[in-house]
Amino acid sequence: MSRIKELVEEFRLVFSGRGSILDSVLPAIIFLLVDTVSGFQVAMWSSMIVGFILMVSRLIKRQSWAYALGGIGGAGIAIGLVLILERSEAYFLPTLVSSGLTVLLLVASLIFKRALAAYSSHITRGWELQWYWHEKVYPAYQEVTLFWLLYSLGKLIFQIYFYIRGEIDTLTWLNTLLGWPALILILAGSYLYGLWRLKELHGPSVEEFMDNEQPPWQSQQRGF
Repeated sequence: MSRIKELVEEFRLVFSGRGSILDSVLPAIIFLLVDTVSGFQVAMWSSMIVGFILMVSRLIKRQSWAYALGGIGGAGIAIGLVLILERSEAYFLPTLVSSGLTVLLLVASLIFKRALAAYSSHITRGWELQWYWHEKVYPAYQEVTLFWLLYSLGKLIFQIYFYIRGEIDTLTWLNTLLGWPALILILAGSYLYGLWRLKELHGPSVEEFMDNEQPPWQSQQRGF
């Protein structure tokens, strides 16, 4: 139970200040539901309208509208591609490009020994960046980044496969299931494995690193 409670608290930290994150995925969810009932064209425009309503709502309430803008922007680009290319599958081209760029970024971060998981943690937590590059800390972030790469690569392969086959319904469900539902599981697994790996490496915790303490170290006990 203590680990579950810890995970819940960590998710609150990671997503703090991001209460509007649903805005970026709601248009896609609406697209999925409407497409099942009324077809592609109605679903396409419904997702655009929902994104616009969300953004206006955030502006009226003087709340952060960044995620709503991302949602409506993504839907707008997708619809534009459909109209230009006159192919329904074109709606998913931005998603394919985004997945491809993610894979390239993950590969590059591993090649240059600056694992993306480390930068993600640094941005979220504000820990000293040099700590992540410590020889008894970095392997944990490198391995988690490799895990992210395998997931992202597998996702991209499936997306390309169904895109080429023109199976829009399958591609829609795939993007939904491998979106935030899968991401939550991946983040949970990354946290649990990463924290375990840091302890196995017997490296310094962030505090021990900042205080220039000498080994033996207690290692990181909380947070990854």
